Amino acid sequence: MERGMDGGLGLIPISGGSSLGLGPGGAAGGAGAGSMGGAAGASGAQGAQGAQQGGGQGSFPDELDIHTIAPEFKKEGSDWFAIFNPKVKRVLDVSLVHTLMHESVVCCVRFSADGKYLATGCNRTAQIYDTKTGLKTCVLADESAGKAGDLYIRSVCFSPDGKYLATGAEDKQIRIWDIAKKTIRNIFDGHQQEIYSLDFSLSGHLIVSGSGDKTARIWDMVTGLSKVLTINDGDSLNADAGVTSVAISPNGLFVAAGSLDTVVRIWEVGTGVLVERLRGHRD
Repeated sequence: MERGMDGGLGLIPISGGSSLGLGPGGAAGGAGAGSMGGAAGASGAQGAQGAQQGGGQGSFPDELDIHTIAPEFKKEGSDWFAIFNPKVKRVLDVSLVHTLMHESVVCCVRFSADGKYLATGCNRTAQIYDTKTGLKTCVLADESAGKAGDLYIRSVCFSPDGKYLATGAEDKQIRIWDIAKKTIRNIFDGHQQEIYSLDFSLSGHLIVSGSGDKTARIWDMVTGLSKVLTINDGDSLNADAGVTSVAISPNGLFVAAGSLDTVVRIWEVGTGVLVERLRGHRD
């Protein structure tokens, strides 16, 4: 799945089990991850710079050029390409099935739990597409939001039952949409900067958000109350510890958050206690 600067979004099915790099047309190369198994990686215009460093026998090479790689290790479309790891026997294939055009930059994408729908977030709207037909089924826009300037949707997430879509935006608000009614069910307000990431618990009772304000929050879908998980480490490697990614564990007991200070932190949901800091990333 690749997004170009023109606001287009491509859906690419992947089958098989060798490593792969994907890139938009015109990029210098693809980035991939994984070894002998079925890992796949996606790249933007940075090309191969995002490739896995080092690694074993099947690790993806650091530098690959679409123009020089052998034909059997690449596949090209009109505006996309895929590069296959030449160190691994090719058993993987990809093909473009849909190109979903948008009027602005696409900031985020998310599949529904059953894979039947894809939600996208762009300037002022979230949109939902049928992944089988590629048709747009829904456009969600808050008409009460101020019209001045941009309002990019930075994160989208379906509820497990597919009835609701959560959106996080630059205006610091989380909106919970009733998809069938195309109306806002809840607005969760409390973050001090824009929302970068959202994740529902498997029960659908909780939603976790991550923001540039150095906090993650756990919201109760019924009461609207939230528990604030704050990053206030004295030994943080970076003064900017904005939370860019969050996930709640399948059993609903833990929240993980990745932040700009290169640390992944894990909290207990019930107590809000920080239980682990995972260090090792360099960027």
